[in-house]
Amino acid sequence: MSDEEDKSSGPGPWTIRDVPHDIRSIALKLAKKEKMTTAQWLERTIREKVKSDRQKGTALATTSKPIINLTSANTVLDMMERLHRMGVEMPESMKKQALTLIRACMNDVKQGKDNVLPAQKEVIQEPVGSPTE
Repeated sequence: MSDEEDKSSGPGPWTIRDVPHDIRSIALKLAKKEKMTTAQWLERTIREKVKSDRQKGTALATTSKPIINLTSANTVLDMMERLHRMGVEMPESMKKQALTLIRACMNDVKQGKDNVLPAQKEVIQEPVGSPTE
């Protein structure tokens, strides 16, 4: 059977958006070398990669939302308060964003997430009423 007959009897060319032609050619050659269809070869290769990453402890994807830094949130809210005291009218969208920020911080605290930067943890406060030199 010639290459021409093979092309006419088999499925047409395959594409995956943004996968370059040279990569597709490599996948086709490797699949043919292992006497597999391209779909079978891709499935097996992807499954092997996932299994390898899991064994290494590599996260495939993060599903958690980022923790909001309390200091940064406090700075934003202080700035909004100062603008309000100066008589600047806040747009409704900004008010909603501030409420969303506060809710997110509260949820993080409820869940026990650590929202304090390492530099903030290092600040040593002297006990109240202790003598200073």
